[in-house]
Amino acid sequence: MRGFSFARGLIALVLVSCAAPDREPGASVEEVAPEVPSGEVPSGETPPGETPSGETPQAPATWEEHPADERRLQYTGRVDWRSPGGATYAFPGVTVRLRCVCTDVEVAVEELGSGGEQHINFLDVRVDGVSLGMLQARPDGAWVRGVRDLPPGEHTVEFVKRTESYAGAVRLRGVRVRGRLLEPPARPARRIEFVGDSITCGYGNEASIAAPTYTEPNTGYHAWNQDVGKAHGP
Repeated sequence: MRGFSFARGLIALVLVSCAAPDREPGASVEEVAPEVPSGEVPSGETPPGETPSGETPQAPATWEEHPADERRLQYTGRVDWRSPGGATYAFPGVTVRLRCVCTDVEVAVEELGSGGEQHINFLDVRVDGVSLGMLQARPDGAWVRGVRDLPPGEHTVEFVKRTESYAGAVRLRGVRVRGRLLEPPARPARRIEFVGDSITCGYGNEASIAAPTYTEPNTGYHAWNQDVGKAHGP
């Protein structure tokens, strides 16, 4: 863009209301808990609980249940930890990410919106970078199916809030996996925060009409901010 020059390595900050900085479990909106680096593993050794290179890890047949503040759950976005019972957030694009050796994943997401077609929330379900569908938050916060029958091996599963803040907030209560949870994936080296309006939130970008009055076709993630993020790499 004319009039602007960017120094090498500079992180661009575009102000739009859709995404947000990373927050860690235990941090309120005002304060961010410092990141605790994972323990270093000597060269040539396998981290505890993981499988040596070249072997396909097998998922245990039992379910593991984890609360929202489990340290191996990775949060990206503005998350409020002041209320008991889980992680509360309203901004679209807020992501809960986990890495596991598992075949099935369920999630408990409580609907805090006021209801009706304009105030219900949906989350994208992504596995290994591919969107596999969406789920709807429930007023009772009950467990709902995330993914089923994953192939053997390690997977990265993400739950991304699709709906904008106008639809209301949700509270993630926990996740459970049929298998075992691993340390979270490394965070991207660069981050961009977007603060703007409904267009940036992906308002109606999966609808065939001009202006939907309901929240389901609003993705929050599949918008031009996602394209910008991909263009600048991990």
